[in-house]
Amino acid sequence: MGCGASKSAQSASAPKPPDHASNPPASKVENVPTKSTTAKQPVVDKPQEIKGAQVAVQPVGKVPEKTAEVPQCAESDPQEVIAANLAVNERLSQLSGIDTPVLNGLEIVFVTGAPCSGKRIHCERLAKEAGYVCIYNPLSTLHRKEVMEQTELGKLCASQMAEFKVLPTDFYIGLLKTHIRSLAASGETKFIVSGFPRFVDQAKLFEAKVSPVSQVLCLDCSVETSVERAKACGKPNLDSVARRHDSLADNWNDIADYFVAQDKFTRVDAEQSVEAVGKAMREALGIQSAEEDLLDGPLLTDK
Repeated sequence: MGCGASKSAQSASAPKPPDHASNPPASKVENVPTKSTTAKQPVVDKPQEIKGAQVAVQPVGKVPEKTAEVPQCAESDPQEVIAANLAVNERLSQLSGIDTPVLNGLEIVFVTGAPCSGKRIHCERLAKEAGYVCIYNPLSTLHRKEVMEQTELGKLCASQMAEFKVLPTDFYIGLLKTHIRSLAASGETKFIVSGFPRFVDQAKLFEAKVSPVSQVLCLDCSVETSVERAKACGKPNLDSVARRHDSLADNWNDIADYFVAQDKFTRVDAEQSVEAVGKAMREALGIQSAEEDLLDGPLLTDK
């Protein structure tokens, strides 16, 4: 026989006395295990080389693992989603302070207009000359402040923004109201709100919930002027400036109609020089300045 395993099998079926002449003494047969004592080595994936490439070889006898099934989420009831979103919006409005008492005895001026029309620089000048407190772009800044400070309002706001949900108008107006109230508590009575309103419903809600508005100044310039000034300032994405201009211009007529009916709206030609625009704004607000003697020509249009 050429295989040791066959000899062990024959010994098990018909044991023979050991041949001491041909084989050396050995331990008893029953103490020899019928299976190899060498531990079975686990099968390991080895890459098979094929002309410089490596191909993973599936281990023999290995059963592929079953891919875990991804549970399918049940479709939400649209009515429940709407109700939940309304509840969140109501809480946002409550926290913003929109339902606090209306503020009285304040002078509040809105300065709206085209991108790069000079709103910020003129608001800063009016603040120095006439003692106004400037509030810049409240629709973009006040809620972000809450998010940064991680207040209850800020966390709720962040969760809505993360789901790309539109925040309610009265939430923004409530934040602006709370901000003005805190400044008024320290003795301030004159405010310029720049970059507001963007829509006529924001103006109406402000007057209904916050305070009457004293005057609205709209700095008007062409889209070409907005883009040229943005380019001169090194601002990127000039197409975005043009789109913002057109989007705002679509709403100016509604805002103008609402405040013209109250004799509170002045359109300022922002194509003019900084000095000329500043003079027009001071005239609209009844502010006298020594710079007026240096300028000539008509400054206001469509008051």
